[in-house]
Amino acid sequence: MSSTLNRKVVFDVSMAAFLKLAFIAFALLILYLVREVLLLMFLAIVIASALDPIIDFLQKKRIPRG
Repeated sequence: MSSTLNRKVVFDVSMAAFLKLAFIAFALLILYLVREVLLLMFLAIVIASALDPIIDFLQKKRIPRG
């Protein structure tokens, strides 16, 4: 029983693991910095998708899209 309690746990950190962690941290930082732009793009897509059926209906009635 005492042999299971006295086991040593070894973590091997390679350069590849460090680079992956650094890349993930950098990507999260970039996403954090552009979060407002991403939110505006998402809202623009939602609004455009909601208006598309109305625009199609108006085009069928010969009202120009512009």
